[in-house]
Amino acid sequence: MTRINWVLLVVVAMVSGMVGAALRPPVLVGAATAKVPKVVRAEKFELVDGKGKVRAEWQGMAAGNPALWLRDQTGKVRAELGVLRDGTPGFHLMDATEKVRTTLSVLKDGVPALSLDSPTGKSRITLAVHHNGVASLALRDQAQKRRVDLFVLPNGTPRMTVRDKNEKAVWKVP
Repeated sequence: MTRINWVLLVVVAMVSGMVGAALRPPVLVGAATAKVPKVVRAEKFELVDGKGKVRAEWQGMAAGNPALWLRDQTGKVRAELGVLRDGTPGFHLMDATEKVRTTLSVLKDGVPALSLDSPTGKSRITLAVHHNGVASLALRDQAQKRRVDLFVLPNGTPRMTVRDKNEKAVWKVP
């Protein structure tokens, strides 16, 4: 390589470096110190897995209700966290057929409640703590009839009522 070729090679390399630096994407400059926006606004966010499949959705106003849905690997909704139009919050867990099986909520009157549902979607067990301090557990049959009620009164006194198929009390303590 002659001296002139060597000088031309150095000049071309320097010019190429300067042009490359001038045309580089701005994202690469100061990427570690990039400013993070304080607020991100959107109507809907989707979280996808490595294959692009939606695994979670967060929507501001789905049917008027803000909600977060979590999906399993098949795409079925298995959990939902939302707020109804009246302000009632709720957390639902679904089975593989997307039927609600468990609900944790704070009812409109402020009473916290946990409901365990049958495969047909009917509430079978409800646990609640009422405003007057009474803790209650209600067990229902498949026809939604209350069959057993357990209470603990604010003074600590327990109560239990067993009911027949017509919901008539057949045994009480005390």
